[in-house]
Amino acid sequence: MTLNGIQTQSANRYNLLGELDAMIGLGVDSVRVSPQAFHTPRILALFRGRLDGTMNAAEAMSQLNRWTADTMCDGYWYGKAGMAQTASAG
Repeated sequence: MTLNGIQTQSANRYNLLGELDAMIGLGVDSVRVSPQAFHTPRILALFRGRLDGTMNAAEAMSQLNRWTADTMCDGYWYGKAGMAQTASAG
């Protein structure tokens, strides 16, 4: 996978679901959700709920954590190693 020209290789799933409000505040008007082996429609619904304002970040992250056994990460967003995980990443 390539993200903004940086090739990423990780067993972790990069997840910015909890950062959508900040992304919108920065003027981001689209996000990419990569298809998953399971639950992709449910995951898309979480993003839609966050964008529509019908679901808060904590609720969305809680549901996402139930649907994936993968370790999530968001380090690049915070200027850290990509595999780093903050509290918001689950």
